[in-house]
Formats: sequence, C-alpha cells, structure tokens
Amino acid sequence: MKNLALLFLVLALAACSPEIMPAITDPLPTVSPAPTAELLAVPAVSTPTAELPTVSTVTAVQSLHVRQEPNENAPVIGYLYSGDNVTLTGECLGGWAQIEWNGGAAWVNARFLSENECQT
Repeated sequence: MKNLALLFLVLALAACSPEIMPAITDPLPTVSPAPTAELLAVPAVSTPTAELPTVSTVTAVQSLHVRQEPNENAPVIGYLYSGDNVTLTGECLGGWAQIEWNGGAAWVNARFLSENECQT
C-alpha cells in the first residue's frame, strides 16, 4: 500500500513538472476598447424643425374678445387686455389670428395685436 501511495505521488508530481507540461507562452487575448462616441454616432437625418411660437402683444384700448371661432358672431370664451402677451399658433383666417388658449386654441381679431402675419 505504501508503494502504491508513493507511485501515485511520483505520477502526480511528474504530471506537474515543466518538462511534461509546457509553459503557456501564447499572449492573452486583447480586449477591444469600449465603443467611443465616434463609433456610436448615428448619421444625422435631416428633419424639418418646428418654428418657434410667435408671441404677440394685445394693443386693444379696451378688452379684446377671445372667441371659439374666427368671426364676430362666435361665442366669447374669454378676454385679453392691452399689454397682455399671447402665443400665436400661425393659423390665420380672414383677419383673425388663432392663439393658444387654456390648453387649446381660440381666435382673436388680428387688428388688435401687435404686428403679426394675420393682419389684413
């Protein structure tokens, strides 16, 4: 039994010796650098840009009626006063300017606003 253990030990040591097990000489694989912004850049796509809203100032001496539709018979839904600023949506119809109003849109007579594209 002692001889068997000794044989096992000799075989185990022989298996680990440099002559039997050559040294690893291959270089370690290199890791590519992390992608940079240049590598990840997506080509620019030309998309139309939205125009910035136009702000106009109310010039009416009295109050300016804010209406549901672009005509004098449409229901009045609010009022603007001289010096108030309004954001125009860019829609014009027969001398009326559409404005942003309470999260939606409404209409005012463009004659009573500072210079704007809806004045006729």
